[in-house]
Amino acid sequence: MAHASSVDVVEAFWDQVWNAHDPEKADDFVVEDFVITTAGERIEGRENFKAWIKAFLDQVDDLRLEVIETFQNQDGSRVASRWRVHGRNNGVLGTEPDGRPISFTGTAVWAVREDGKLLHNWVERASWELYRRLTTPGPERPERTDPGRPRLPPAGVTAASAPAGRGGLPRRRPTPAARGGLPQRHGERHGRGHHGVGRRPGRPSPVAGRASGRTVPLAPLPPTVHGSRPCVPPSSADSSGAPPSPPRSPSWPRA
Repeated sequence: MAHASSVDVVEAFWDQVWNAHDPEKADDFVVEDFVITTAGERIEGRENFKAWIKAFLDQVDDLRLEVIETFQNQDGSRVASRWRVHGRNNGVLGTEPDGRPISFTGTAVWAVREDGKLLHNWVERASWELYRRLTTPGPERPERTDPGRPRLPPAGVTAASAPAGRGGLPRRRPTPAARGGLPQRHGERHGRGHHGVGRRPGRPSPVAGRASGRTVPLAPLPPTVHGSRPCVPPSSADSSGAPPSPPRSPSWPRA
């Protein structure tokens, strides 16, 4: 059957030999001393070429070759093609025939005679990438073994089953017993006591006057200066029974 161009010859070869799963059909396209070079190996002779096609078809079930693009030089003596193979694994590249779907890309360069017969074929396939996909474990990733930053436990994991911290103990928040047996009070995390100790003068305490509905400002305790004696406020009443004096500002030591 005559073909209009060398590109038509190559694409007809793809359809009638590979997609039809018919190695014997190669007799209509290649010469007797046909040579294919793939992965650095030469397979010489048409009969050896057909045996190679049959062996590959046995390793890929339901093989379908999808032509991405094909083009030729000006005189048609060279044809280049990019393609993709789809199918199911039946032991390709020596892997376990697990029947999983596979797909890989490749390129082919053809030498074409003036009468349209195929003389030589140079083939390169993404075999290494395909082999890695077929020999890599399933969707579950292997456990991390390097001593990096510890991972947080997933939601719903209790402290007992959470990843161990330093010393092999589970990470959890300290209990009241770890804080001296006393529960943490409101404001203690920020350096303030429960009754406004440490607040600025005139600021209301959150608990003072709750029973009467009033907010009574409390005077601050005198600070203690490092390296000096604490400032002691005057007594609430002197010996004469006079009312207490208002608190004085603390006197700071001079430099």
